[in-house]
Amino acid sequence: RVAEVAPPQLRRVHTRFMGTDQGAEAEAEDKGRASSTMFLDAAAMKDKIRKEAIKETYDVSKFYWQFGVFPDIARNPTFEKMTLAVIAINALWISIDTDYNDADQLLAAQPVFQIAEH
Repeated sequence: RVAEVAPPQLRRVHTRFMGTDQGAEAEAEDKGRASSTMFLDAAAMKDKIRKEAIKETYDVSKFYWQFGVFPDIARNPTFEKMTLAVIAINALWISIDTDYNDADQLLAAQPVFQIAEH
C-alpha cells in the first residue's frame, strides 16, 4: 500500500488520484510530522531489494524434458542467439519490404520480393 511506505507528498497525490477519502486524513497526519520524512525508510528499502535479489528468475527451460535431442538444442545458447538473429533479420526485411515494395499484389511485385515471400 502506498500509504504505508510512501512519503507524505506521494500519499496525498496517490489518495487524490485513486479517489479515496484518505486525502484529508493524510494531510492532517502530515502536519504533525517533521519534514525529515521525505525519503523512505532505508531498512525497508534494503529488505525489499534483498527479497527481489533472492527471488528466482523465470526460466522456461525448467519445463523441458531432462534428456533428449530437442531439449538439448533448445537449451543451447547458440540456438537462442540464432533465433534472435532470425527475428532481427525478419524485422529488417519487413522494413525493406514496406519501404520499397509498392505493389498491391504479390504477383505484381518485383522478383526479389516474390522470392523472399516464398
